[in-house]
Amino acid sequence: ASKTRAGIYARQSHGSKKSIDEQTLECTRDVDVLGWELIGAYEDTVSASRYARKARDDWPRLLGDVEDGRLDVVVIWESSRGDRTLESWAAFLELCRTRGVLIRVTDDGETYDVRKPKHWKQLATDGVSNAYYSEETRQRNLRTARLTAEAGRPGPSYAPYGYRRVYDPQTRELVAQE
Repeated sequence: ASKTRAGIYARQSHGSKKSIDEQTLECTRDVDVLGWELIGAYEDTVSASRYARKARDDWPRLLGDVEDGRLDVVVIWESSRGDRTLESWAAFLELCRTRGVLIRVTDDGETYDVRKPKHWKQLATDGVSNAYYSEETRQRNLRTARLTAEAGRPGPSYAPYGYRRVYDPQTRELVAQE
């Protein structure tokens, strides 16, 4: 009998390449323990939210490999690493259901078969939660930026072109942007 063909997908969190390395290590260990054959590792260093400014390169490649029947299971560290956009996540679940591809979430310790209604419901619910978290984070960030601007404090973590930062000489706290 042939081994289950696994593909690992890892996505960077908050600009940390270390995050991808940790996810890949955890997922690879899981694949080894389960006796699956690792066919490919896919990784992206950009956001998966609907507010992302850059396209992910490996997510479409992963979807193509699922579509083409190259994988039997997609292994991810947690569902939010896959996608934070509800529509994209739902399309991924539907693709896996249609192709009979399992989804292994190592953080859950579960292998989901989205052809089973309870498994589909769990991952669909996770998708709603992940999208909500993204929306909530954006709202919080916009509120913070607005309040920061209203208070006259510098906003971005860098000084825009033509401005300079002024720091308190004792505390080194940022006090103004001129």
